Amino acid sequence: MTYTHTISSETHQDFLNQDRTDPITGEKIEEGHTIVICAACKSAFFIESWQYLNESHCEQFDTLKEIPISKNLFLEAKPMEFLNFGFAYRPMYVPDSGLKVLGFLMLVVSPILFPIVGIALGWAIAILFFLSVIGFIGWIEWHNGKPLKLKNPTRKQIENTKSHLNIAVNLKKQGIVIKEKDNKEKLILFENINELKYFINYHPTQDLSSKLFCQLKLRIDGYTVITYYATIHKETIPEWSKFISQLPYNLRVINTDF
Repeated sequence: MTYTHTISSETHQDFLNQDRTDPITGEKIEEGHTIVICAACKSAFFIESWQYLNESHCEQFDTLKEIPISKNLFLEAKPMEFLNFGFAYRPMYVPDSGLKVLGFLMLVVSPILFPIVGIALGWAIAILFFLSVIGFIGWIEWHNGKPLKLKNPTRKQIENTKSHLNIAVNLKKQGIVIKEKDNKEKLILFENINELKYFINYHPTQDLSSKLFCQLKLRIDGYTVITYYATIHKETIPEWSKFISQLPYNLRVINTDF
C-alpha cells in the first residue's frame, strides 16, 4: 500500500525545516505538496515522481505510514586505551652484572698494572694494554645496551621494570599518543608518520617462555626515526593486535625483523 502525506506547516514543520528536495525533479518540497516516503532509504518523493518510478524504490514497494522525525545523533568519543605494557627508549634487558663487575675491576686495577707492565715489558706495550682495557670497558657498555638476535639467549634478555612509556591510538585527533611517566603526552599525527614498523619475537629463556620481545619503530616525515622497546606477555597479544587494527589503512605498517 502506498501511504501519501500532504505537507502542512502545522503538522510537518520538522520536515519542512530539513529543506528536502525531490530526487527525481530536484524541486524543493514545500507546504501543500503531496509526497511519499520510501520505507527503505527514507527518501521523500512527489507522488508524481513515485508513480513515475512505478511505485518502487530501493528494490521494494513499501512506503512509510508516518513522516519520521529528525533526531540529533550524538556520538560519544571513545576514550583512549593505553596498552597495559610499557615501552622504553632502550632495549629492555637487565645488564649482565658479571661483565659490569669485570669492567669495574679492570678499571680499578689497570692504573696499578700500567707502571708494572711499562717497566717489565716496555711503555709501548703498557700504553697498548691500557687502551685495550678502555676498549674492553666500552665494549661492555655497548654490549649491554644493544638489542640482540635471540639465537643464543642469556639472562640479559630478561625484561626490567624501567619501562616508562605507554602508547595509545587517539582516533579523535588522528594520531599515536606517547604518555611519559609524568603523564605528559606527546601526539604524533598519522599524517606525519611515513612508516610504522614492528617486530615481535619470543624470549626463548626457560623461565620467561610466555613473554615476547617487541620492537616498534616510527619513521616520521621521512627523516626522524624513533624506536621503542617492550617485553610483553603472550596474553597481551590481542591488545597489540587491536592497537594495530586501529591504525588507518593508508599508514604503511610493516611486521618485519629489524
